[in-house]
Amino acid sequence: DTTEFYGDISVRGGEIRGDGGFVEISGKKNLVVPLAEISIDGSDTDGENGELLLDPTDVNICMEDGGTLCLNANANIFSDNDINTALAGTMDVTITTSGGGGDPGDLSMNSDAVINWSSVRDLTLEGDNSVVIGGTITATNADANLTLTGGSVDVDNTISLSGGDFDSTGTTFNNSGSTISTNGGSIDVNHTGNVDLGYLDADTGDVSVKTTGGYIDEGTDSNARNVRGATATLE
Repeated sequence: DTTEFYGDISVRGGEIRGDGGFVEISGKKNLVVPLAEISIDGSDTDGENGELLLDPTDVNICMEDGGTLCLNANANIFSDNDINTALAGTMDVTITTSGGGGDPGDLSMNSDAVINWSSVRDLTLEGDNSVVIGGTITATNADANLTLTGGSVDVDNTISLSGGDFDSTGTTFNNSGSTISTNGGSIDVNHTGNVDLGYLDADTGDVSVKTTGGYIDEGTDSNARNVRGATATLE
């Protein structure tokens, strides 16, 4: 049921040219991987980024040292420092959950956790049942992208990209009361259920918000709830 990994992995591209490698570390239910303490090298040589995939059942992302306790005692715990260290490395990072055996497949990020990276790496967070972003996510590289996927996706804190793209897919989406900004990157929210919007700011990028089976609520309060972009499509 549990995988613990404390070693080093190297899956680099060739000496002259080559894409970075793919590394998957899986646990049937639980996964222990101290990302801030190990080396995983999937660097490319004039090619595409490598990818690190972590896929246990539930995941809770907590603040390193002194943060609030994780909400689900059965969850696999990653600190924000673990994720920041991985994103500072040589590979894109994907964390995905899969429900089963009484575990719903939730991915949650505590309100005091901070994910912040400056490398040209992409971050993908996928929850089989739900994704809840309680902390802040900031990427300062113009080519760093963020993808959220879940049965439900709730963004309760600030997401700030610096030219990269933000994508969200799933059933319901809610960022009412929070801001998602990309500073020129695109914002694409494509869900099948209800969409409750806060502030979406793509600046010179394009914004697309779609639902195939629910409503889109732009909000009516004075908390700067609107959509800003070179083009904005809501349907």
